[in-house]
Amino acid sequence: SYQQAAQTVADKSMTMLRGAAQLPLALQPDSRVLTVTLGAVSQFSYLRPQPELAAFDEALQQRGFQVEHLLNPGDEELLAKSGEADVVFINLLMLPYMVMGSIDNLVGHLGHWRWRSLFMDHPRVCYTAFGNPYVLHELPHLPNLLVTYSETAVSQRAAVKVWLGEIGAAGDCPVKMPMVRIQPLAA
Repeated sequence: SYQQAAQTVADKSMTMLRGAAQLPLALQPDSRVLTVTLGAVSQFSYLRPQPELAAFDEALQQRGFQVEHLLNPGDEELLAKSGEADVVFINLLMLPYMVMGSIDNLVGHLGHWRWRSLFMDHPRVCYTAFGNPYVLHELPHLPNLLVTYSETAVSQRAAVKVWLGEIGAAGDCPVKMPMVRIQPLAA
């Protein structure tokens, strides 16, 4: 069927750009999961509501996890809620129709930047880019990054499968990503 074909394509397109050694996540049944969708609020939101990646949350719930979702949270809310979770999924939503598909457009104003370094305060933070896979040049410090090439429900379900180790991230990025090395500050 069309749906099965679409899911197969999505499953095979998942690409882990960084952090493959962290896979799979070992989560116990009934684990507390926080999902965070970070996405620019479109000026056309009256025509198309802000997507919240509901299929990602549903796929986690179907596997028996307790899921709480935040859309574009402020720093204080993100820190408080992440402290209650066993794992945090930070989902960057950058759709192809966005004119400036960069991280600065993802809730980039003051009070909404803590998500970039949440992995320093929480032991299990997983970053997924939905839509635009080219975000490492603006976020070279991320410990992991799974990229999808759309925000469709099949891509959301495929991302959950990769994080949980149900499928491998077998996709290839269509361009060669530059090697980024971060030098520690001298003591």
